Amino acid sequence: GAFEYSAQQGCAQNADCEDQNPCTYDLCRDSSCINNNANLDGNGNIGLGDIIHVIGYWATTGPTGDIDSSGWVGLSDVLAIMSLWGNSCAYGV
Repeated sequence: GAFEYSAQQGCAQNADCEDQNPCTYDLCRDSSCINNNANLDGNGNIGLGDIIHVIGYWATTGPTGDIDSSGWVGLSDVLAIMSLWGNSCAYGV
C-alpha cells in the first residue's frame, strides 16, 4: 500500500516536501509533508505495475492506491505515478 513518511512540518507547497527519494510522491497537505511510496508493486522502479495496482483499488477510499492522499483512488493517483515514471528506487522503498 501507500506508506506515508512525515518529512517536516510547516510546508507551504509540494516542493517544500522533497525528500530526495525518487519513488515517493511528495506533497504538502494542511501545512504538513506527506511522502507516499509510489512503488506499490515493490519491483524497484515506478512503472506499469504500479498503475495496475492503483487500478485494482479504483474508486475506493484507500489508503492503498491513494498516492496523492486525496481520500479517493482515481485518475489523480495514476497521474501522480506517471509523474515519477521510470524512477529507480535507490533505497528499498
